[in-house]
Amino acid sequence: MRTTPATKGKGRAANAAQTKTKHLLSVAVNSGRKLHPAQVAAPGSRAAVAAMQRKRDQEARLNAPLEVTPPERRARLQKILRDMRGNDADTQARRVLLALEGGPCTSLELRKYLDCIQVSTRVHELRQRGFEIETVWVRQTTDAGKLHRVGLYVLRVRAR
Repeated sequence: MRTTPATKGKGRAANAAQTKTKHLLSVAVNSGRKLHPAQVAAPGSRAAVAAMQRKRDQEARLNAPLEVTPPERRARLQKILRDMRGNDADTQARRVLLALEGGPCTSLELRKYLDCIQVSTRVHELRQRGFEIETVWVRQTTDAGKLHRVGLYVLRVRAR
């Protein structure tokens, strides 16, 4: 039996997978349709596993609940920004904490209405101070009209 160096010693399964991959590629090229990377890569290969993980992540983002900022939350966040002036990290963290005490907020809302650019950093600092803040993933539309998966922060327990 004559084998190519790439499949030498790997047996029939490797040869069949390689043949299937070549066939899928030729069908894709000839028909002009796009194939998912998992279909092109050999089953069980690093590329196939990575492609399947990307596909699962994409489905999780699409299935996340859609979050829209209600007017009363927007007004509350804008009031916090008016009442607490300053751009230093401590002031931003205090604004985020006040906002979370009033209810859950997404990272986009905190960035937009509280002028807090690094929301995840401020939440991390609050967690280090002893506040228990949970992150739930939701979908929210940006000002550009694009749908993004963002963190919805929920204050569970205040620090002692």
